[in-house]
Amino acid sequence: MTFLAGLMLFRVIWRLIHPAPPLPDSVGPWSRIGARIVHWGLYGLVIFQICIGFFLASTVETAFVPALIGVDYSSFGLAPASLYGLLHILHAVTYWLIVTAVTVHLAAALKHALVDRDGVFSRMIPGAGGRSS
Repeated sequence: MTFLAGLMLFRVIWRLIHPAPPLPDSVGPWSRIGARIVHWGLYGLVIFQICIGFFLASTVETAFVPALIGVDYSSFGLAPASLYGLLHILHAVTYWLIVTAVTVHLAAALKHALVDRDGVFSRMIPGAGGRSS
């Protein structure tokens, strides 16, 4: 969780410093709004999922120590054990919201690549030179 939290922090800072290029004029206003909601929604959901995971791990009595990290998250004491059920439900619901947002994002990317062919998809591929000015 710590590694993923660091990656998400880096990604959000990167996106704030390096904004996405403007969408082509062929992308309608509702698609622009949807793209922004899904893009920032994914960031928010993943960050929320990580936070809920920290709280959830701190509610268990047995040690929760990921092998690669070596930190006992259960010792943080962020939430009482009585919140385990609620946090577990929030964690599961957030998971499905992330899956839904990723599916919508992939569907939109494929639509741009296969149907619209408007250059939006090529902007997502590193080194493809599809970044518009």
